[in-house]
Amino acid sequence: KIKKQMFMLAKPSAVGLIAAGLIENIDVLYLQKYLSTYEVGLYSGVSRISLVFALAAYSLGNVLYPRVAKYRNKEDIKAFIKKAFLILGASVIGFIAFIPFGKLSILLTIGAEYLSGLSVLYLLTASSFIAVASIPFIALFFSFKANWYFSISGILQLIIVLIGNSIFVPLYGLEAAAWTRIAARTTLFIFTFMAAMILYKKTYSSKK
Repeated sequence: KIKKQMFMLAKPSAVGLIAAGLIENIDVLYLQKYLSTYEVGLYSGVSRISLVFALAAYSLGNVLYPRVAKYRNKEDIKAFIKKAFLILGASVIGFIAFIPFGKLSILLTIGAEYLSGLSVLYLLTASSFIAVASIPFIALFFSFKANWYFSISGILQLIIVLIGNSIFVPLYGLEAAAWTRIAARTTLFIFTFMAAMILYKKTYSSKK
């Protein structure tokens, strides 16, 4: 029974994982095609700083996913949703708190020659914090056993990244790649939040 459940989850999760890997790296490929080596290096450098916050999102997921998967009653889910909103608020505050230290983070890590990528760093960091805010709502789908979510959300983001980079990177350069990633993360958050709330009401509407 356990093997069957793992296999049912593995298929959509594999699609989502592959899509996530492509999303994190495909913008660099488009930049290499349309922009100079310097610009690609600039983008790659500042993206490594924002990666710290993206890793925080993945680490948070590793903590929350197995825990929320055990929730089976309305009270536990309702209490967790309140905590999810707290994490959302903390993500907004965290990004605002990072802004004054953006320049310093570049100087202390990759060097002053990358300062021209400060605006791109802010955009990429914003996308990472949006990912952090999405994690607790994503965790709800483990409780709802809605395995379809993981493949659909991954494919949805991948489509946005592919279309956005192919159309806007040749026109607007580095910032277009960063804005495309924000668009993908924002779409993920909206889709995740709406789907989670719909499933919550559907699952527990008849339960007091």
